[in-house]
Amino acid sequence: FYGCKFDNCIFKSSDLNNSKFFEFNEFENCHFLHCDMRNIGVGNNGLYFKKTEFNACDMRGMNLESTSFFECTFEKCKIISVTFHANKIQKSSFNGTLIDVKFEGDGKEKLELDFKKSKFQGVEFHNIDLSQSVPPKIKNHYYVSNLKYRCSNALVKLNSDKTIDENIKKILSRRIKKLSGNEDYIFNYKFIEDIEGSDFAKNFFDILEISLIN
Repeated sequence: FYGCKFDNCIFKSSDLNNSKFFEFNEFENCHFLHCDMRNIGVGNNGLYFKKTEFNACDMRGMNLESTSFFECTFEKCKIISVTFHANKIQKSSFNGTLIDVKFEGDGKEKLELDFKKSKFQGVEFHNIDLSQSVPPKIKNHYYVSNLKYRCSNALVKLNSDKTIDENIKKILSRRIKKLSGNEDYIFNYKFIEDIEGSDFAKNFFDILEISLIN
């Protein structure tokens, strides 16, 4: 596809796997229903979605480096192992599970996304302001502000704490240093507990002074 514009189109059970979108392709007011969108290739400024709905689509491995979304909705889609860039996705909403998804910015962008019906599994945020986003309302998810300050304090306390197992302390230190560039974050306590263990999860939240009251 090159220089194509789609307006008010419906794509139902379409196989777009490995499709190629070169420059200046635009979808506005469109609906994708049960579509296979895996491994879509996108050229420079190749793909722009506006006011478009994605329902039960498979978006695993989709190239989002040059893909933009504005006022879009994602309903029960398979969104796994992809990276969204803050300057290319805004005023959009997610309903479903996000797995190993990254949201990246340059430290200045405010991410305006609605996650209230989302579940996070391995979701990461890097150099993004989340203050304008709506965090998940699902149990065990926590929006945390003042994270830079919390991380700075946590590292000081960690160095002097003699009660935490040394192996856990090393992992905690690495995790906290990785987070120290963010002003805020959204954590899934249950996911951290399942992956890292209950001792790590408890110490992690305690040392960052995050209340576990949902």
